[in-house]
Amino acid sequence: MRILAQSELMKNQKHAVVMGPQHDFQVLQTLEGDALFFSIGDNGVFYMTREARASESGWNRINLCHTLPKGHSNAATGSAKAFAISQNPQNLAVDVALVLTQGGSDSLYIAKNNPTTTDHWRERVSWIPIPFDSTSIPVPPSLQIVDLYMMTMPSEAGPGTLTCFVDILRAHSDGFQLLDRYNIEPDLTVKWVKHTLPNNVEAGSISSCLGRRPEDPVSGIYTFGKIGGSTSLIFTPAKNVWSAHSPPKSTRLVHPTRTTSIASTLNKNRCTNLFLAAEGGLYLFQPNQQKEGATPTLVLPSFPVCGTNTFAGTSTLRAGTVGKSTAVWGLNPQQDLVYTTCPTGHEADPKMWSAPIRICSKVLHFAFYLNIKASMNILFAQVEGGKLLQLTQDPGISTWCQRSITLPTTYLDDVVECTTFTSHVRITDDNGMLASEKPVFIRSTQPVSVYINNVYFKLDSSSSVEVKTDATGSLAIIQETNSLPAICLQVICEDQTVKLDPQSKLIEKLSAVTSGNDLTKIRITDAQGDTHPLVSPDVSDNDKQVVASCVSQLLKARSTLPSDGSIKATTLETRASMLEASYWGVARDTKTNALRYVEGDNSCLSLLFNQTGCSSLPVVELVADDALGAISTAAGDLFNFLRSVWENVESFFVKEINGISQFFAWIGGKIYTTVLDCLTAVSDAIEFVFKHINVSFEKLVAWLGFLFNWDDILRTHRVIKNVLRQYTRKLVDEVDNLEDQVHRGFEELKQNIHSWADLPDSGQTVAEQQRKAPEVPGSDSPQCNWALYHTANAFPKTDQNVHYERREASNADGDWQPLINTLDEEKKVIMNTGKQIKELAGQIQTMSPIKIIQKIIGISGEFIVGSAENLVLELLEVVKQVIKGIWELLDAPLEIPIISPIYKMITKGDTLSCLDLVSLVAAIPGTIIFKLLTSHTPFPNNSYTRSLSMASSFSEISSLLSEEQSSYYLISSLQAEKQVTLKLTPYQQVTGVLKLSSVPIGYASLWLGFYKRAVGNTSSQIRGISVALWVANATPAISANFPTPSVWTLFGDGIMTTGFIKIIVDNSGLSVRPWKDYISPIMTAVLGLLGLFPSIGGYIAKKGHKTSDGLALTASIFSSVGSVLYLGTLKEFGPEIVATSIVLSSGCAVIGNSVSTISGVSLLSGA
Repeated sequence: MRILAQSELMKNQKHAVVMGPQHDFQVLQTLEGDALFFSIGDNGVFYMTREARASESGWNRINLCHTLPKGHSNAATGSAKAFAISQNPQNLAVDVALVLTQGGSDSLYIAKNNPTTTDHWRERVSWIPIPFDSTSIPVPPSLQIVDLYMMTMPSEAGPGTLTCFVDILRAHSDGFQLLDRYNIEPDLTVKWVKHTLPNNVEAGSISSCLGRRPEDPVSGIYTFGKIGGSTSLIFTPAKNVWSAHSPPKSTRLVHPTRTTSIASTLNKNRCTNLFLAAEGGLYLFQPNQQKEGATPTLVLPSFPVCGTNTFAGTSTLRAGTVGKSTAVWGLNPQQDLVYTTCPTGHEADPKMWSAPIRICSKVLHFAFYLNIKASMNILFAQVEGGKLLQLTQDPGISTWCQRSITLPTTYLDDVVECTTFTSHVRITDDNGMLASEKPVFIRSTQPVSVYINNVYFKLDSSSSVEVKTDATGSLAIIQETNSLPAICLQVICEDQTVKLDPQSKLIEKLSAVTSGNDLTKIRITDAQGDTHPLVSPDVSDNDKQVVASCVSQLLKARSTLPSDGSIKATTLETRASMLEASYWGVARDTKTNALRYVEGDNSCLSLLFNQTGCSSLPVVELVADDALGAISTAAGDLFNFLRSVWENVESFFVKEINGISQFFAWIGGKIYTTVLDCLTAVSDAIEFVFKHINVSFEKLVAWLGFLFNWDDILRTHRVIKNVLRQYTRKLVDEVDNLEDQVHRGFEELKQNIHSWADLPDSGQTVAEQQRKAPEVPGSDSPQCNWALYHTANAFPKTDQNVHYERREASNADGDWQPLINTLDEEKKVIMNTGKQIKELAGQIQTMSPIKIIQKIIGISGEFIVGSAENLVLELLEVVKQVIKGIWELLDAPLEIPIISPIYKMITKGDTLSCLDLVSLVAAIPGTIIFKLLTSHTPFPNNSYTRSLSMASSFSEISSLLSEEQSSYYLISSLQAEKQVTLKLTPYQQVTGVLKLSSVPIGYASLWLGFYKRAVGNTSSQIRGISVALWVANATPAISANFPTPSVWTLFGDGIMTTGFIKIIVDNSGLSVRPWKDYISPIMTAVLGLLGLFPSIGGYIAKKGHKTSDGLALTASIFSSVGSVLYLGTLKEFGPEIVATSIVLSSGCAVIGNSVSTISGVSLLSGA
């Protein structure tokens, strides 16, 4: 097996819709660590949105209001007002409480002990109505629920113990919105049990969370806020277990000055740690501290940096403990989301907490959980503008990955676009045959969410995900990103393993930058084709040189790290090793704002850190973390923070010891430090460095990644489309003279075929020819395969909800019997020919093209000069009139996801047709590869290009291509490894582009063929695509007409027209059984075999053969052999032989397309 993989930083799309802003949301997790996102939408519906592996969108949303019990008025027509959720830490079963409101009155429902499976939430949620039944007061005329709280305690056996509190508005409170609190007991006769709050508490003045203390037999509730006339913090058990008629006793805890929020989390002993955010920082009440008059422990003092990175003033505080980690998140007054973590069991030790650091800004609401599988933070944040984000932190390398929640959609125009690392993987066997439907195993160095062939997966290093290649032996692996780092992958197929670093291409580009002048020269091109300098002219040469020096240093550090993206092991440094360290860094002049790069000696380091007040210390003391008071952070945390505050960084430097680089940044009066111990950390650092010359991530994508230049692609698309259209029109116009054209071609063939037995032969085998052929740059790149990928994924959706027209045979279809009789008579000869050519196919690589031709002539010559002509003419007699309906197929509007809306956007309103789609699939690689070969667009925006794209006939196009007009392009010569200037004629230019598109067109045909065989009947849109692809596959034969067709070209056109008519009949919905099961497969083989002979005749007639001519002939051989092998798909052979024949036939066809593309490269290279 051979595995080829290329990656690109590029925009990619998903047919989905992004979840919009939610009124409220909370999040839990499944046993696999996948998210369960509960929310109330703006439409008042209560949803559960589940992260869904092996699905297209990655998420599935369930309307939980639909699962409410029937017969309750609010359940049928009420809207969701509030909810609470809790999860049993032992088995992760979920308890839910939901408040529905209707007509100003609320109702409460509870669903207990729900497993996390999708089927359960869709169909089997058991809601319990909890009508107000308290014996303490009459039923309020309008029940107003203000807040509800839930917590589930694990138990040794059974579903666990649920504690639930509800705060309601007191019915008669003299104009004040006073609260009453109730403990909800769903399993008791009286379910609403009064739970008296101390003194009068007004709505909006308190915050609460649930918990449990070590000596309490039941759980309880912490309440903080204005209770009566003062601010208090109390804990009250759910009930008095010793006296059911007496209220439980509250415990008052001392809260720090200016406490603003509280949060609790269960520990492994099933008791709760209580966290408080206050002016002094983050405080903790351990479970055994929570006694009357107790004071908390300050675990994280408040030392703000750039006005953030502190819990002081936090309005919302949340905490969680899972496995070996405890995390606390807080939303501060600046709307910054700050977090910290520590090892479980060490919450009271200030030294064990990570430095609080901002992860997200402009946050309105958030929820998080610690993944049960890896103890990593999974954050959901709703930010200004209504955008809802998911941020996931890698537990090892600490990188933060951001993505949206994407839901399935049925609307064509819904397209989610994001920046991605897209990897295209192609797998072939040792002979170059595509490994279709081949099992492949994929794993990642670190946890990451990806789409593989349009299906959502979560990868990690502990196990491999098994997938299968598509019909073309390909995989598309897409990682969403909003920064330079990417997670490395491993692709495993049988005994072959390939390490895939999605950043490899951008690192190669970065490596070319060694000076500021290199940065000055770089220009980036936008989607409209406009070019701009990467670095603004306002940036000084000095600053560009500084950044170039930093990039070189960081790439040097990267070269010492594990290539698979894993973390490099570090060792404790000693004072002796510090003296052997190397240093470099950058300081910003406070007066001129200029950057200064320094490295190596004591004076440089002292200059960098005059701000520390310790510049008089020896170097060994200066760079020690404790001397600097450096705050150690994870690399992902630090660089995520620096993205938004880089302008406040006064200086930074890197210390390298024994291949380990430590990064220091002086910001806001403090020094942060982290270790650059993996590839992603270095990529983060490179992105940070470029910020200092105002190069944003978007500019880096334009330079280091790929952006489609749609203007260039559309010009190529219009030329290709017009060539295909006018050639098709030519075939239609000449159909009445087709029989004569075919007859003259056969006469010419009969006169020459026997003389071809003695053709001169160089002896070079097909394998040798292919080894010496030039590579096709970019042909397996993600961007060249972008349209093919989205088109293939659209086939099933294009077929949805479409009536499949089937047409019975009529008199207009002609009399089939004479053709069937002739086929019956010739079947033995045809099958014998096919059998021998199948045996020949296994030897093709070891023979020369001329030898193969001679063998084929020896095998089929008698049939070719005998009855083949009669078969073709009889077929034409029956079906030729069907060609007049071709435009109904080619020009029919085509509505497919992603491609149709993008096409309308880039064309400023045009509707996509089948011919447009196929031309676009061809134009994208044709344009990209041509540019890689020549550094120029194939069809500039000029009058000549417009003439080609607007010509009204095929003869007009041929005339344009015969003009003595040439372009001069700098392209790679096959004769030397240097750039030479070669002249391209218009014919070479157009023919080269047509041939460059052969591979994606062949792959699309293969993909569609597999799809049609799998589903049977298909829509007219799919059938239209089939016909358009067949025409596009004929581009080598089409280009033979330029500039002047020979007698062999005309014969080829006749065979081509016959095949064209046959493919139209194949896709007409005709229900005549002999056609599909008998006539069509045999005539595919016959016409494919005949198609080789015009190519042979044209090759022999041409003087002065070039490499491109020989490759074109080899491409024709493979194409014809593939068609002949299609004989094995006759139904009479049975499913196993049919399946094998399809693979062999398709494989030969694809190799033919590949060789045709190589011949195009050779043609454009002057060979």
